Amino acid sequence: MSLQVQGVFRNGLNPIYAPDTPVQAVADIVLVHGLFGHPWKTWASKSVNYSVNGAVKESEEPFWPKTLLPAAIPNARIWSFGYDADVGKFMSTAGLNTVSQHGTNLLGNLADLLEDTNFSPIIFVVHSLGGLVLKEALNQSSTTSDVRTRKVVDFTRGILFLGTPHRGSDAASYGKIVYTLAKVFAGQSANTKLLRALEKDSETLERISRSFYETWERHQQIHIKSFFEEKETRKLGIIGTRIVAPGCARIGHVREEIGSIPADHRYMAKYSSSDDPGFKEVSKVLKRWVDDIEEESKELSRIDYQDCLDSLDDPDARIRVHQVTRAHKVGLEWLFGAQVPFVRWLTDQNRDFSPIFWITGKPGSGKSTAMKFAMQDDRLKTLLPDTKAIAYFFHLRGQSRAQKSFTGMLTELLFQLLADRPHMFRYVEIYYHDLLLSQRKRKPDWDIATLQDAVIAALSTEGASARRWTRYIFFIDALDENANQSENTMLVSFIKRMESLAQRLPPNDSIKICLASRPWPIFQKELGNNARIPSCAIHDFTAGDIESYTSRHLLQALPAGAVDSLSHEQWSMARLAEKVSRKAQGVFVWVRLVVEELCRNIQDGSTTATLEDILSTLPDELEELYEYTMKRIPANYALETLVACRILLASLSPLTLEALHCTTRVAISGTYEITQPATRAAWLKSRTGGLIEEVGTSDDTTRDPADNGRSVQLIHQTAAEFVRKGIPGLSSADNQVWVEEEGSVFIFRAIATQHPPFSPLKDLALQLFHHLLGDYHMIAL
Repeated sequence: MSLQVQGVFRNGLNPIYAPDTPVQAVADIVLVHGLFGHPWKTWASKSVNYSVNGAVKESEEPFWPKTLLPAAIPNARIWSFGYDADVGKFMSTAGLNTVSQHGTNLLGNLADLLEDTNFSPIIFVVHSLGGLVLKEALNQSSTTSDVRTRKVVDFTRGILFLGTPHRGSDAASYGKIVYTLAKVFAGQSANTKLLRALEKDSETLERISRSFYETWERHQQIHIKSFFEEKETRKLGIIGTRIVAPGCARIGHVREEIGSIPADHRYMAKYSSSDDPGFKEVSKVLKRWVDDIEEESKELSRIDYQDCLDSLDDPDARIRVHQVTRAHKVGLEWLFGAQVPFVRWLTDQNRDFSPIFWITGKPGSGKSTAMKFAMQDDRLKTLLPDTKAIAYFFHLRGQSRAQKSFTGMLTELLFQLLADRPHMFRYVEIYYHDLLLSQRKRKPDWDIATLQDAVIAALSTEGASARRWTRYIFFIDALDENANQSENTMLVSFIKRMESLAQRLPPNDSIKICLASRPWPIFQKELGNNARIPSCAIHDFTAGDIESYTSRHLLQALPAGAVDSLSHEQWSMARLAEKVSRKAQGVFVWVRLVVEELCRNIQDGSTTATLEDILSTLPDELEELYEYTMKRIPANYALETLVACRILLASLSPLTLEALHCTTRVAISGTYEITQPATRAAWLKSRTGGLIEEVGTSDDTTRDPADNGRSVQLIHQTAAEFVRKGIPGLSSADNQVWVEEEGSVFIFRAIATQHPPFSPLKDLALQLFHHLLGDYHMIAL
């Protein structure tokens, strides 16, 4: 909305005009009046009414900064600055400030303006004495040690001087006027300091001009055009005199532009219509400067956008989404069926439901797989057309902070929003610039508070301002795997902010948030106990999926041709799969370990009865199954199991199988023999019993013979928790000292043993040393 000026006050900055949308303003134009001037009447073509306190009421007369200039330059805010420059008053005491003091006041107001407008470039239009006041303000800004006011000259882009006496005047013109004015106000309350500052050979004028010349030399981004009056002034007994002669109205710098306006000293600042020659001259210059600023702003904005995006981009934050196992082609169909309210929630046009849907379940029940399935299923696009899916999966087993922190989540959400719609940057730019100013680097570190505000700002202004629909669905998985659990209250609070925002959106806009976590008390309280938030406990619906998964793997383990020739085998495997499903109680991680055990026995020639006996002996609880698995690892492998698991927990970055294998062997024996990928895979299975797995770091999970693009990790967060408890069930190592040592000690031992280290160890060593020594860079290992 344009600013509606109800009154303009004598002192300080007065807002005159602003574009309808704040982000459209690329610059601020500030007008400063001169001797006997007023922030309104100096620029108004006819007189207006004034109140006792110096305020004016709007009249029908042309006040060109409000009635003409916005039409010519709609993308700039316009302000008028006022100060007491009356010299003498008949009814009251004149102000006694010097030019320097007026300059100080102007400087303070401009510093406030910069902060209020996010440091928008400033262009000045100054008349007569106002030019000297501005020059003094910029001189002070250029030499001050105060960071806040020093920015004023840095963000000044143009000055349009109207009849400013840069060089004083000779005795035949300006000096006579000063003398006449002094006589007029003799015996009255007069501020003769302002008059003396305008005299030829005035020390004040000389000081301001000399200093400003140096200021302009140091700040060459400032454009200047000085106008002189073409007509003589006939008032106060002054006949046929130009108040400021052409030679006095110029600075004399080679970069200064010079022009003239066909009016006298007073009316060179008053324009009655857009056809007025003076307005044409002034508006043409202002528009050129503003257009230049806009073009530069667009280019800078493109650079800022890319740097901002780079500061948010961390590929590690997206690793977990790619690593999560895809559901079987017939698995998880129930999610889009009538058993759960997921589809009803997706298609809720009347907003009967909360924007939040919660998938909860036991540890290892397949919540992450369900989230990935929901996000990538084609039915989502059908049910939510023109909707962008944005995902972040917490991953406590990940080595990077970006994978397992509230900050990592916010950073990734903001990155995906900006990458999807670059124009959103205009709503985030203010936060990015604040970080630039405080940190002085192009790719700043984002804090939690700024990230939260930036995400909300981008989403809340997107639809209305861009005249496009805001349609997003967020998939945020494993809330319980935030490494800093003390942040969970803040995390839930932010989700509630998103929920509140989504509920306020216009009808065509939509923000939906699908969450997944264990049923911890904080999530149960805020999500599960809210009747408007639909949810499902995944372990209640996966019995069929588990049977399908188990049958498929058991049948694949049978000897070639057995399935085709023996239908009895199919029936037996289906019956066994049903028993596995009943015993699993919806926990997929348990199923994976059990199915691996059963497949191994099938390949060894075990009968169905034997397989059923094995199944009956396996523990029902996941942690007990981990312990059972560790007990089956031979005692002579136990040390390698312990060292490998602890190295994996201590590593600061993802490890390839080769790196884990090498580090483990060197830490224990001091030597390493290069092996083939198949040998390393067999080593991993025999030493960890399936507790550690190889995963891809992208959608392409094709096994690379050199381990490229793949890393190792513990199969589930419950497995990491099991390792931290000391790996119950694992045979005691021969040397008790090993049992007490942490993974970082094993890494150090492996590095120290080999110099130079094997290639897989070198990167690991650099990461560890950089973490411990901060920014100190090791030249050689």
